[in-house]
Amino acid sequence: FFFFFFVSFLFNQKMSAIEELEEGQIERARECFNIYARENVLPIDKLPTLLWSLDVNPSSDDINILAGDKTEFRLPEVLEILAKCPDPKDSKDDILKAFQLYDSKGSGTVSLADLKYILSNMGDGLSTAEVDKLLQGVSDPVNYEQFVNSLI
Repeated sequence: FFFFFFVSFLFNQKMSAIEELEEGQIERARECFNIYARENVLPIDKLPTLLWSLDVNPSSDDINILAGDKTEFRLPEVLEILAKCPDPKDSKDDILKAFQLYDSKGSGTVSLADLKYILSNMGDGLSTAEVDKLLQGVSDPVNYEQFVNSLI
């Protein structure tokens, strides 16, 4: 009985995170892989660019965790990594929740100074020049949902 239970448990488990991807995602990943890979191998320095091309924005730390100690990847390994990355829709919700921490009045806005601080110091952080360029023409206070929508 135990053996039957164990075997049925194993067969009911997903064999791969790739199964979570939609066919369109796999096709787009294959196209990007063919652009960035050389001789069917993607070097680790091209992995972030490939993921960004697929609208996935993991941090440098996330990429290091997902890549492990590997320095080169074949397409199935890239698909596994892609499947483990958060969905951009989920990321948007997470970003909005983070902004809400700075929105003490619940007004849907944050001060321009707070936004500059967030962009410069959270996650990988942007340089002062990058922040200034990104915030050109943005008025104070900043409606953070509109701001996030303009970026995604």
